[in-house]
Amino acid sequence: IAITSVLGWLLFMIFAGVGIAALPLDLIKAWIYRPKTTLTKSEYLKQAKDMYIKSKALEEEAKKLHHLQESEGKS
Repeated sequence: IAITSVLGWLLFMIFAGVGIAALPLDLIKAWIYRPKTTLTKSEYLKQAKDMYIKSKALEEEAKKLHHLQESEGKS
């Protein structure tokens, strides 16, 4: 158990160190390459309507799957 614990801590120190070093770089790159354009109101409304239609389709599909599972007795 002690060997596993020491090995686990060593791996944690390595991967946590890499993650802590990489996080600020990823955040800086995300800020540099962020979208620079803004949406007009009409573009926003069109995208919102498209997302609404897609979400309703997914909701209906989920309801169908739920009813199918219930009918098979696997709730």
